[in-house]
Amino acid sequence: MISEEKVTVLIPIMRPPSATSVDVKSIKKIIGKLEEKVIVKQVWIIFQNSKFKIQNSNNIQVIHFENFKNGIEIIEKFQPKFILFDGELAIPSLVFALAGKKKQIPTVGIFFIPEIEKFESRWIKNRIQMIFSKTSFSDIKIDDDELEEGTAIQFLFREYKFLLRTMKKMNIGIFEWIKFFITYPRVQLFSRFHIAHNKINEPTLTLCSTISWKNKLQKQEFDTKKIKVIGTPLYDDFFNQTENIDFKHIKLEKIKILFCTGSMHEHGIWSKKLEDELIKNTINKLNEYKDFQVSLKIHPVTSSIDEYKQLIKENKLDVKLYQKEKFLELIKEYDVVITYGPSSIVHECVILRKPILSLQVINESLTESTYDENLIGVCKNLDSIFNDINNIQNKKIEQQNYDDQIENLIGKFDGKCSERASNEILKILN
Repeated sequence: MISEEKVTVLIPIMRPPSATSVDVKSIKKIIGKLEEKVIVKQVWIIFQNSKFKIQNSNNIQVIHFENFKNGIEIIEKFQPKFILFDGELAIPSLVFALAGKKKQIPTVGIFFIPEIEKFESRWIKNRIQMIFSKTSFSDIKIDDDELEEGTAIQFLFREYKFLLRTMKKMNIGIFEWIKFFITYPRVQLFSRFHIAHNKINEPTLTLCSTISWKNKLQKQEFDTKKIKVIGTPLYDDFFNQTENIDFKHIKLEKIKILFCTGSMHEHGIWSKKLEDELIKNTINKLNEYKDFQVSLKIHPVTSSIDEYKQLIKENKLDVKLYQKEKFLELIKEYDVVITYGPSSIVHECVILRKPILSLQVINESLTESTYDENLIGVCKNLDSIFNDINNIQNKKIEQQNYDDQIENLIGKFDGKCSERASNEILKILN
């Protein structure tokens, strides 16, 4: 039975609720479970370079952060019971972690994406590439709206001004200003982690997917009592959809290969030229083998389908292109998945025992520290890709290896992660 209590939640985030990104889907799953117990009014505060047509519904209101002077003004206008944000040390979360603490509003931070630790110099280069890219990483095309012109660094300055206006409104002292400028820019730029995190934006409640995330946050002096390991809500529906499904593919005349891109240049990890070369060379190599049929699946949110259409056309690549299609439905039709870099696709293939091959033909491909090579195949040279595909199709894997890797990647896989998250949120509201 749903309580008549009405709970307003602020959700500062890069993308609107219509997006299919990992963070958006995870938040919607948590809110969905919360709505089974209380009436929830959602206010999504979108931090995006482009302004877009706002489509509200009965329980969801979408606003653009630049329609307000600062975060305090937004809190005072909507009077939320709590604030929910991605725990990464980014301006949207930092603004409302600080403002929420000032206004004594409970805050909830989520850490669900598997973390990757790399050399600091590598991530410094990546972050600089993102700062000086032509478009902001957060920008996505919504419906038929055209993206507005504006470089990433121009947008970053506007975000920074919003953050500083919020801090000014909080009337913080000189020592707090000094501490902020010593801490935030340094951690953001020099963090040795892919997902920067620091106690500066510690929330009232921290929800994380795995024990390893909890350990990392403890090292940053997060309060252990406020950290709850609940698993990854993103995979709750996946659990329900796959509980009784059999993905054994009947071998046809050709081995069907689904090549999934890793959005590496969109995340500032590789240059676009480097990623395009890898995709082009891999497809051409696979097409040398007449027993293979190759299709390309790009990221549904961060990738530009026009870019990939151009890549295919210019290089005359023999490949079918997918973007918005659901991965779970696609892999029913394919024998092997090939990808590179960290991706939820690897997690889903491991869960489903689907043969997956990770390309590590480029130095520091970001997979070696994340995935267990007892579970997935690894290709370190495209000349050996045919043998590597054959090996992963015939690999025998122990159940314990599957269980250990799933726990390491996503925590709990039982369809109840969202419910655990909503229960923890209710505890801090009562």
